[in-house]
Amino acid sequence: MDSQPAELTALAGPQQGLKQLGLARALGLGLLVVALWMATRPYQGIFHDSRFYTGEALNTLLPGRFSDDLYFLHGSQGRFTIFSRLYVPLISFLGLSGANIALTIAGQCLWLAGLCYLANALFRDWKVTSLAVAAAILLPSGLLLLPYGEPYVTPRTFAEALTFWALGSQLKGRPIRALALLGASMLIHPLMTLPGLCVWFLYQAAQRRILWLLAAGAIVVVLGLALAGLQPFSLLFQRFDPAWLEILRTREDFCFVSLWKMDRWIPIGGSFALGFFELVLATPSERRVLAPVFAVGAGGILASLIGGDLLRNVLLFDIQTWRFMWLFALIANLFAAKMFLRFIEARPTISSIALGLLGLALGLMVVARFFPPLIMGAVMLLTLAVLAGCWEWHRKQHLSAAMYIPLALLVGGAIAVILIGVQIVANWTNLTPILLQEAVPPFVLSLFISIVMWLYLFRPEHPIYIRFRSGAFLVALGLVAIACGRWDERTPWNKFVDTSNPPSDLTELLPRNAPIYWEGDFTVPWFLLKRASYFSCDQGTGALFSRETAIAYGARYKEFEKLQTLDFRQYSFCPLGDAPRTTPLRRAELSRLCAREQGLGALVLTQRVADAPYRVWTSPAPFKAMERSKDGALTSFSADHFYIYTCAELR
Repeated sequence: MDSQPAELTALAGPQQGLKQLGLARALGLGLLVVALWMATRPYQGIFHDSRFYTGEALNTLLPGRFSDDLYFLHGSQGRFTIFSRLYVPLISFLGLSGANIALTIAGQCLWLAGLCYLANALFRDWKVTSLAVAAAILLPSGLLLLPYGEPYVTPRTFAEALTFWALGSQLKGRPIRALALLGASMLIHPLMTLPGLCVWFLYQAAQRRILWLLAAGAIVVVLGLALAGLQPFSLLFQRFDPAWLEILRTREDFCFVSLWKMDRWIPIGGSFALGFFELVLATPSERRVLAPVFAVGAGGILASLIGGDLLRNVLLFDIQTWRFMWLFALIANLFAAKMFLRFIEARPTISSIALGLLGLALGLMVVARFFPPLIMGAVMLLTLAVLAGCWEWHRKQHLSAAMYIPLALLVGGAIAVILIGVQIVANWTNLTPILLQEAVPPFVLSLFISIVMWLYLFRPEHPIYIRFRSGAFLVALGLVAIACGRWDERTPWNKFVDTSNPPSDLTELLPRNAPIYWEGDFTVPWFLLKRASYFSCDQGTGALFSRETAIAYGARYKEFEKLQTLDFRQYSFCPLGDAPRTTPLRRAELSRLCAREQGLGALVLTQRVADAPYRVWTSPAPFKAMERSKDGALTSFSADHFYIYTCAELR
């Protein structure tokens, strides 16, 4: 069972191990990989879904403190993972911010190590492995939402890492160890582990047909558990009722494949184009690895469409099989480097036009990783390059002269779309400086790291490189230092909320114990004040797994929407139903809200309501956010004065 299978030897080709690489050179490459990762994934604090898992840990650490919070009121997602329980002791020991940073570093180290282990198991060549790892870091990750390799702490990072180790173990002929790793990953994040488990099964079942009988038995067991009413299997016989479904179609629209717009399909299209190219160029042993992964990714989208969108089955919808695309995109990106090198080696059968087009397309895909408006044109160009390259590969001859004109027109169209993307960014005059400040430095740093990595890998005999060679390790060390210096990109507001104790000048102005509404940022009640938040659009994330949460969220949404506060101008999943108000808020509106929402203690708004009693608090750091208009345009918003309206004075 521990012997290396013949398929792996055929897949890997001639082996070039670390002994050939040398310790100093291997360490330098490792440093460059770390620098590349840090350049592309800076630390932004307790951000995105990391907020919810941190909140889960706080809820465990401070029992009863958040019992009236909308997110926890009817049960939360924390029951599906052991992650938050592992988070709790770190918070007790290191504090909120320190624990988050420690878990971020630990998770990303495990992720990178797992990625290198998987790439080495796939290619067994340190040059190809290094290029594959760089490609996986630099290329777009397939899904617009929930991409692989997130820069913030969630159990997804750890589940992805364990899946890498599991699939690498499987390729090295250790399926039992792989299954054990997947079992551990299921305890951390079941949804992210399922595609790895499916790939493990398909890979093994191709050789051991008896596994299909075991799979049939597993299905019977699941049906039995569902009939017995055991959660979550009992959800298999439930459908979303109209009220629940209506809320989900707005709050969780990204889970409905039938509602996906072009911006969500385009990155997936890029992964499919790469996957098609790789399957065409792959050897039979490589296809045995690629085919299960691609089948699971494509099948996951189809299963989500049928089970969730069409059948409206609660369990099938909650599994969110469209997420299986993360593994598809990762493997496609890993194989991109090897297949491109194979394509180069096929010359002169492959023309310079097809080769140059493919290289340009892959380069633009990397650029689009930093400048997302360019992704549509980059995917169009990649699709054209793949079709041209596959035609030449299959026919073993260059493109005919008759194809040049239509190909040139199509390439011109793709370039025009790229230029339109540039123009779209330029038109966001208020945001362009912010976008450039966020995207240009990491892009330039990543480009320089990539060049240095190329010099490390191929050691060209050139006078410039000969001078570089003696100080190569110091250059790699310097790039890591630069990346470290840029890694912490938390705003002053985030640092204040994540690291400060409850400020007395604020707590004295708020009612004790009762949940509060904080306009635009529910993390202030959670992380700064350590108390319940009454409502925010973000807190509706549990609506997918709990009807009670969905109904409670929907009811509060309708009440708070009338105020048209910043929450309803931040996200597409939290839109304003009515036209933008033209009159300022009045006391009567706040009084009606407080009267209807008896559990609400106070509202903290960024605007003054002239005829209502208020107290004002000035924050030591400005709160900044992006504000979305009805037509979708974004503008920046900033405030450092917050007006506190106590419901006891308004009812």
